Formats: sequence, C-alpha cells, structure tokens
Amino acid sequence: MDPGDWAKLIVFLAVFVLPVLAATIILTSRFALKPIVDAVLRLREGMDVRPALPPAEVQRIAAVEDEMHELRGEVRELRDAVDFHTRLRAGEPGQPPAARLPVPSRPALRVEGRTPRDTPPVENAGDYAQEYE
Repeated sequence: MDPGDWAKLIVFLAVFVLPVLAATIILTSRFALKPIVDAVLRLREGMDVRPALPPAEVQRIAAVEDEMHELRGEVRELRDAVDFHTRLRAGEPGQPPAARLPVPSRPALRVEGRTPRDTPPVENAGDYAQEYE
C-alpha cells in the first residue's frame, strides 16, 4: 500500500466507521446502564422516605407536643413567680429582712372574740413584722 491508500483508509474510517462505532457505544451504554441508574435512584429515594405513621400515632404525638408546650409555659410562670419572691425578699441592702417586706397597715389577725374590723391599727408595722420572723 502506498501512502495515498493509507490516507484514503484513514479518511474513510474517520468519516464512516467512527461515527457508527460512537453511536453504537452510546446507545448500548444508555440502554445497558439505564436500569442500573434507575435502581440506584430508587434505592436513594427509598432511604430518604420515612415510613408513614398511623393517624392515631400522629394524634398522640401532637397531644404530647401540646402538653409539652403547656408545661413549658407553666414552668416559665413558676420561674417568674420565684424570681419575683426572691427580689421581694431581698429588698434593699442594709435593711433587716422583715423591714424589706411590705406589711399591711392593719393586720388581718383574729384575736379572741374580735374580728379584723375591731382590731385597732398597728402604729409601728416594722416592729410587728420583726416579732414574727
């Protein structure tokens, strides 16, 4: 074969055989790999999907979540009440504990045979509070 024949053969292969060969490889790989790719995709989707819960379980979980929110609110209210009482008892520094608490001008004590209306007002409420510490 002379060099001109080799050039003609290379051109023939490049123009006719290579496109047919490329198309054959592409189509074969597409049809051969498609089921494998689909199986992998289904496997991935199957891993992400959680099993559906029965409606009774969904309602039970919702009820538990509602109760948890209610309990958190009650705990918050109790914490606020405890903080309030702590601040109330602390008062201003330098005062005795009883003087820090607000004392009513008329104590609501029952003395034998007397009602709170009959009880005379206490003149020095601070001393009265200190007696009952």
